Amino acid sequence: MLTITTIPDDVLAETINTIADIIHGNAENQQFLSSFINTTTEDKHLLNKMTNDKKKSFRLRISILYCLQCYLHKNDFGKSMIVETLLPQNETAANQCTFGHLLIIGYLSKDIVTSWCSSIALAHLIADDEKYKKAILKVILTF
Repeated sequence: MLTITTIPDDVLAETINTIADIIHGNAENQQFLSSFINTTTEDKHLLNKMTNDKKKSFRLRISILYCLQCYLHKNDFGKSMIVETLLPQNETAANQCTFGHLLIIGYLSKDIVTSWCSSIALAHLIADDEKYKKAILKVILTF
């Protein structure tokens, strides 16, 4: 759906907000979304729109951030999956574009909205969990 360019940003934003509301705090729906994320590249398209596509509307970018926050809410599996992509990888994995890689690119971006969205996503990733706070200290930031 994200690769179809004829869908207006407002419609896409509302669709993403609806999905976010459905998965917020619901373990079964979060697991379903996790299985979808692990088998497609839609998650990377979604995060890429938030972090790298400055032409997309602010509303769409905030909807994507909201969806990510809802996915992470009370979802230890989802958090650990994303934290793993932030940690140093072997050479073959280091060349892949991962969820964590996109978050770091967004965090280091010169675009204020992109950096802010990525910062908020990273904050939700480590919120209220000591092990993720310690793990994120191992992240290597490179330009």
